[in-house]
Amino acid sequence: MWRMVQEPNSLSCQADLESSIKGENPMLTSFVPVESDNIVVKEPSLCGKICVKSCFVLAFTALMSPFIICDWYFALTDSSCIHQSFDKLNITMYDYLYTSAIFGMVVVFMLDCTIMCHNFNKKDPNLEKVEICSRIMGWGLKLFGLAWAVVGFVIFWGYMDTTKCAKPVYNYLLAKFIIMIITIFFECTKKNKPKT
Repeated sequence: MWRMVQEPNSLSCQADLESSIKGENPMLTSFVPVESDNIVVKEPSLCGKICVKSCFVLAFTALMSPFIICDWYFALTDSSCIHQSFDKLNITMYDYLYTSAIFGMVVVFMLDCTIMCHNFNKKDPNLEKVEICSRIMGWGLKLFGLAWAVVGFVIFWGYMDTTKCAKPVYNYLLAKFIIMIITIFFECTKKNKPKT
């Protein structure tokens, strides 16, 4: 293989080099970079970005909507125990579920808008301001969600007579509050990963 290399001053070597650049000599083409070997990375088109963002929005909305729909349904249709009033607390389970459904709709709407409007261009000078605002809003929503979850726990396990509840309402409320406790636990134990 080494015998095939010719002296660099010879005309045939120069001709071979020129022909390999043009792609005519297959023996040298694989060793000499040609313009077609350059890798061009294309940015996703606007249509592609919209499709990907829409998929994220649909997945997130589909994940959150069962809770919102069930909150609305039981708040508006149940008459077994949702409207119980308490001496020391001025909130009923109806108020809790109704507000929880509205809060869920607001959170889903805000996050869907954030996903659709977010520009993933890291060179944007306003990106840092947007990130700070989104973190502040995120913490505000988390704190309100945590406080509202505690109100629900207190009503359900502290004041409400659950023996009067119909079975579907009781099962839904119990499952909802257990899922909320697990979510709060994982949110509290989640460690922030260092940025690389």
